[in-house]
Amino acid sequence: MSRNWKSYLSALLTGVLVIGGGTTYLRWGRAHCVPVAVTSSTEKAGLITQLAARFEKVSRSGGCVSVTVDGVNSGQAATALAQGWTGEAAAGHPRRPDVWLPSSSMWVTKLRAIPAYAGLPAAPQSVAHSPLVIVMRREMATALGWPGRPLTWSDVLSLDKDAWSRRGHDEWGRFTYAKDDPTQSTSGLAATVATFYAAAGKTTGGFTEADTRSPEVQHAVRRVEANVVAHPPDIVDYIGQLQGSPADISAVVLQEQVAYLHNTSVTAPGRRFVAIHPSDGTLVMDHPFVTMPGTSGPVRDAAADFLAYLREQHAAFAAAGFRDTVDQAPAPVADSLGFAADQRSSTMPLPSAAVMDAVLAQWKTLSKRANILLVVDKSGSMAAASGIPGGGTRMDAAKQALRDNLRLLNPDDQVGLWSFASDPAGLHPQLRMPAPLGPTTDLDAVIGSDALNPARYPYNDTALCVTIRDAQRAVLDRLPPEDPANLTVNAVVVLTDGRDDYDTGQCRMSRSDRGRGAYLGDTLRKADPDQRVQVFGIAFGEADQAALKTIANGTGGVSLDATRHPEKIRTAFADIFTTLSTPS
Repeated sequence: MSRNWKSYLSALLTGVLVIGGGTTYLRWGRAHCVPVAVTSSTEKAGLITQLAARFEKVSRSGGCVSVTVDGVNSGQAATALAQGWTGEAAAGHPRRPDVWLPSSSMWVTKLRAIPAYAGLPAAPQSVAHSPLVIVMRREMATALGWPGRPLTWSDVLSLDKDAWSRRGHDEWGRFTYAKDDPTQSTSGLAATVATFYAAAGKTTGGFTEADTRSPEVQHAVRRVEANVVAHPPDIVDYIGQLQGSPADISAVVLQEQVAYLHNTSVTAPGRRFVAIHPSDGTLVMDHPFVTMPGTSGPVRDAAADFLAYLREQHAAFAAAGFRDTVDQAPAPVADSLGFAADQRSSTMPLPSAAVMDAVLAQWKTLSKRANILLVVDKSGSMAAASGIPGGGTRMDAAKQALRDNLRLLNPDDQVGLWSFASDPAGLHPQLRMPAPLGPTTDLDAVIGSDALNPARYPYNDTALCVTIRDAQRAVLDRLPPEDPANLTVNAVVVLTDGRDDYDTGQCRMSRSDRGRGAYLGDTLRKADPDQRVQVFGIAFGEADQAALKTIANGTGGVSLDATRHPEKIRTAFADIFTTLSTPS
């Protein structure tokens, strides 16, 4: 074999090829390369993965680099890092990061309050920017005076439930607002901080922990929280389900970039958002690049090169909807969201760790508590195998999912549990037990009792429609006739593994079911025109997800599908409980 062929073969085996004096690192044989583990916020994890693959091909003096990217939401990653990347927050994410790319330096500030992370930079370098905006459907924003009238945070988020009616739009229902969970989501945290800043009239600086305890500030924040109908773990999926339904959300607080991605993903113009940049200022998500303590020299050097590479990728970040680090909005983003590309909003200062802790502590006391009625199908088919390895029957899986996730609810929430099949005696509204609304701790014994054993013939059918109807009525009956402050979140959460096959002649799940009584969606809307009780569904087994989703969406709730992937029942309860309940 000639010397040249030996050299070429060596290059193939090592993944290094020298061409014209330069070094190119190929995509195979990378075990010897410097490994860099990156944890990125979820909204840009796909982009960072693509850029990492390109970076691996770039020649550098320190040798080749192998970058792995894991998408983890910023609040979850901050919790996992604070716990030494152990415990539940790190579950499913085995590699502790060498580099962390959260959405905002707010999470870095919180982490720096822990002695092990005190050496993190106070002002880490940024790879992109995206301001926090209030997004609405165009016609709703126009009804508030947009774009000609400057709108503040309070102008939008403090609107009362009759705001649309007074503006001649009864068809839009009451004003509603959704935001991410501020203990986990950057947008949720930033929206909550901005609400407190605006309530105190300190949007340009000077906000302190003491301001969170001001009665005037607390009153203003409570007014905003009264409009919040949900703080789901994935707000984009949540609003996507509701758009076009009678329970469409009026306003959502998102990063500008996430709103742009939403607009690019929908085809119907009526489902696209416009962005309101509050005239009293907003927080900017600065997407910092943070190399973690204890990173070795070669890895730290490779990380520094990766940072330099990312900061040069302006076109890629712009195409994904991000602004550059001097806050210039890409023209397609501005055009999609309805603002001028050169528009600049005044920027609110990022809060200190102490202020963030005080804001979250007060938010937990000012936000709503929940009344939740759990409705569990115990028809005969719930005795079938769950399809989850080691998961037992469908009922076994349902019980375990409930046990695992009840702890996510606030101890002050009121939670009840009904079971149903088709025993006429058990279907009487007053006999639908075993557990009325009460503290979550009251449910432990019930879940483990015989009350949830699958029913047997002849009462093993699925009386789904009348049960949802009665459950809504039961929760409505607990509420005062007038609740102007909207002090509670009220919900029915239905788990079913089948279609409604119990014909009472009173109720039908679909408009196409002729001769089976009134359509359930109409019945629920008539009983609760203000959507004070939301229905959430979990479709399992052979359940009709399409029908359940339509019913849930009409009340302001959503339905999660675990029919094809039964293991999703575990996360479905977690997602719904997080949406409804304020963490303790």
